Amino acid sequence: MRVFWFTAFILLMILLNSCGDFSKNRPFYTHFWTSSSWGEQLFLMVDDTIKGPLPYLPQPPSCGAPDLEKATLSVALSSGSHEVVVQNKDGKVYFAEILKLKNSKNDVTISSSTNFHETASKRTHVGDCLIEEIYKK
Repeated sequence: MRVFWFTAFILLMILLNSCGDFSKNRPFYTHFWTSSSWGEQLFLMVDDTIKGPLPYLPQPPSCGAPDLEKATLSVALSSGSHEVVVQNKDGKVYFAEILKLKNSKNDVTISSSTNFHETASKRTHVGDCLIEEIYKK
């Protein structure tokens, strides 16, 4: 009987170890885009790093769409606070926000704060996919 319980315990430990820790925070695969015409090319910065040009789309993209990565500017964002800035090539800032994310098995939290009044952002998410639109009001 001892051999049975010992074997069962070892198998349980192997199973739990192979499953990983599901309470750990996972990144959001974040897809940025704009529906506004700005009159010039704008660039997205996240945490003081230029990520690339902010793409214009006439229609909102959706999580799971086959061309989502090509159509939007995709950035993996870990749980925590991120500074998101949209600016032109000369550094003129059109939009800035603090984006706060938490993505774990039992807790998904997405919030943002900004002091900009003429521009805004809105987002949708499904699972680990987060889509953020930055637009003129």
